[in-house]
Amino acid sequence: VKSFLPEMPDVQFIKGLPGRSIPDLGGQSLDNRDGTLIEIEHELEFLSVDEGAIEVALADDLVVRYLIMARADFNDDGVEDVLLRLDWYVSSAFGKGFDLLMLTKTAENSKLALIWRR
Repeated sequence: VKSFLPEMPDVQFIKGLPGRSIPDLGGQSLDNRDGTLIEIEHELEFLSVDEGAIEVALADDLVVRYLIMARADFNDDGVEDVLLRLDWYVSSAFGKGFDLLMLTKTAENSKLALIWRR
């Protein structure tokens, strides 16, 4: 299985996530979030970088911890994919939860692509 993903997530990995790689809080469509996370989220602030997890503050008091749960060729295309859990909370309210995303990168120069969300 080929892999074009970094061994460990880092700041550049998070910045390069698809713009839709944020929690789905309902009430807002994620369809208008084309581009990378850093292109969409102008107030992106990195709070902590741990081994395997990175916590980021986004607009509207949303804090997201991106954690790699598993790496494998989930869609059987010969390229390694990553299962990412987004643990989130709103720092100014009581809202919290998690989302699961599956991402792939099919070539060295390609962008990360979101292939599944739950």
